[in-house]
Amino acid sequence: MVELQLLRSLFDGELPAAVFFDLDGTLVDSVPDLTQAVDAMLVAMDFAAAGENKVRGWVGNGALKLVERAMVDARGSVPTDECLSRAHQVFLECYGAGGHDQSRLYAGVTACLEALRVHQIPLAIITNKPGQFTPRVLEKLKIDEYFDLVLSGDTFTQKKPDPLPLVRAAEMLSVNLSDCLMVGDSRNDIDAAKNAGIRSTCVTYGYNYGEPVSELAANATVDSLEELI
Repeated sequence: MVELQLLRSLFDGELPAAVFFDLDGTLVDSVPDLTQAVDAMLVAMDFAAAGENKVRGWVGNGALKLVERAMVDARGSVPTDECLSRAHQVFLECYGAGGHDQSRLYAGVTACLEALRVHQIPLAIITNKPGQFTPRVLEKLKIDEYFDLVLSGDTFTQKKPDPLPLVRAAEMLSVNLSDCLMVGDSRNDIDAAKNAGIRSTCVTYGYNYGEPVSELAANATVDSLEELI
């Protein structure tokens, strides 16, 4: 049985009571599918497609912020609320129709999830992704079975970096919040952990809107989730 040494080092030799995972940029590289949806939205609104390089730099703060960044880039100015609302709706329709066929798990994800399951550590998804998409992505990539709880960006009135989803996750899993770990790729994830008063681990390969993850001051930083095991 694997020893999970890094996890034990974060919890004074013990294992966490539960591990909370972000989704996009942490478990899943969803940028190709997001790019397809963003470009389709832009074209539908008579703008040029942005392309994957730009979209990859815009991801990390939820769908609405992604759309806003795309519209600012296309227009050269901040869109009106009405324009942004329309663009957001078009994006959601395009993303929903895409099938998530281009999204892929990062290397090391399955091995990490399997090791945590062997140790019977409860696992939760806490993502800012809209709830209409989260289960479909997990099922498409065949990792839904690993998670005891899935909380999306619209599950509650507040989302990361607000601590509420993390607090509620601990309550719903019947574990002590202070004994939980948040694993993510962006400031939203690490700040949510700090705001909840729990430990965090940040991956280096995800989406953080161009900000070095070293500046986030997570309790640990890893290049692959396999380092957790």
